[in-house]
Amino acid sequence: GWQQPRTPPMGHERAPFGTSPPPMPPPFAAAPGAFPPRSQPVTQPMHLGAGAFPAAGSSKGKGASPPASSHASESAQLPPAAAHGAGGDLQGQSVPMAQRTTVMLKNLPIGLTREMLTDALVQLGFGRAYDFIYVPVSFRSKTSMCYAFVNFVGPLDAQRAFDAFTNFMAWAIPTDKVCEVMWSDKLQGYGNHVERYRNSPLMHPNVPDNFKPAVYADGARIPFPPPTKQLRPPRIRRSQDGEEDAEG
Repeated sequence: GWQQPRTPPMGHERAPFGTSPPPMPPPFAAAPGAFPPRSQPVTQPMHLGAGAFPAAGSSKGKGASPPASSHASESAQLPPAAAHGAGGDLQGQSVPMAQRTTVMLKNLPIGLTREMLTDALVQLGFGRAYDFIYVPVSFRSKTSMCYAFVNFVGPLDAQRAFDAFTNFMAWAIPTDKVCEVMWSDKLQGYGNHVERYRNSPLMHPNVPDNFKPAVYADGARIPFPPPTKQLRPPRIRRSQDGEEDAEG
């Protein structure tokens, strides 16, 4: 039977017989710079600093704990404070004012001895309130160097000492010097002073007793804690003012 001729799809019409097909359009060519050049691949490894990622099991964000301070391990190595006042295991300047127990007495009379100082402490009502006394003595002149350190059993006693010894002049020897009181900045507390001097050349058996620091309990002198290593004899050095003193 009769069939209807098929119509070619749009865009594919047959050219008339004997004619050439229309030319194909040229391929698309982008203008120079129309597109950015292709980026080069990363060929070097990436180095991340230590701590770039939290360790396993650690928390992140605002709840993360700060890194532990090295002071924790350092403080664990310090000598424990004896039960003789606050701040025994802290350096002087690190101890809060309200916890300090060691005072420095300055402008003392020349020739003041440790016994004279303890007598003055008893006179002023500190008979059982101190546990450490050091009156430095010159190895050249054999006399005191006009200052001393006293540690009290509690911060309140140390604070009372400021009122009692400021402008004090009633020593056992005549003097026109007026006593001054200040906190000990280098060391605070019984424990630190004991650890500072127990291995000092000042504690060598050949050093006279009045050159040495002393410790007390209830107002009575007690033996100084023994050294933890062999003591060497003191070496005499010349200070800036010409005095020759032992290195302690």
